[in-house]
Amino acid sequence: MRKILFLTLAMFSSLCAEGVIPTLGVVDFDICATDSKVGKEESTSFSTLQSNAMKDMQAMEKERQELAEKLKDQDYLDGLSPEAQTELQQKMQNQQMKMQLAGENYEKTLRQTYQNMEEKLSANIKTAAEKVAQEKKLDMVIPSRLCIYSIPTLNVTAEVIKKMDEFSDKAPKEQATKK
Repeated sequence: MRKILFLTLAMFSSLCAEGVIPTLGVVDFDICATDSKVGKEESTSFSTLQSNAMKDMQAMEKERQELAEKLKDQDYLDGLSPEAQTELQQKMQNQQMKMQLAGENYEKTLRQTYQNMEEKLSANIKTAAEKVAQEKKLDMVIPSRLCIYSIPTLNVTAEVIKKMDEFSDKAPKEQATKK
């Protein structure tokens, strides 16, 4: 973040030093991510993955609780042979290990999926911002989180979202023509 701010300020300063007053646009990445079609699709996809992981973990936890209840029930244990009791304890240990591994795998998968989603959204925002900058003849478009204040007329977030949605609508058509 500091690197981006430094580079933006350096570019702005060098243009001003040359007597050129750059034209700027400001874009809110968070709003682009939540309000664009691609952002909504990515968010829905991530939420579905997250929900499925939670359902799987809950099912495994239910199975573990059932095994734990059997291990606590002395009457149930008294009706089992020593071998069956050992097998039940082994099932409990296996279930706990299964849950731990599944939890770690889900966490890794979710983290990677989220990172991929952020990279995809950033690339989409960048492409759309470049197009908006060309159309509006802006010298640069900077993220709003780097600004303490900007006048509302510099905000190009709505235009960037519109471009993102246009690109999103074109993508399926272009893929269909390639087939």
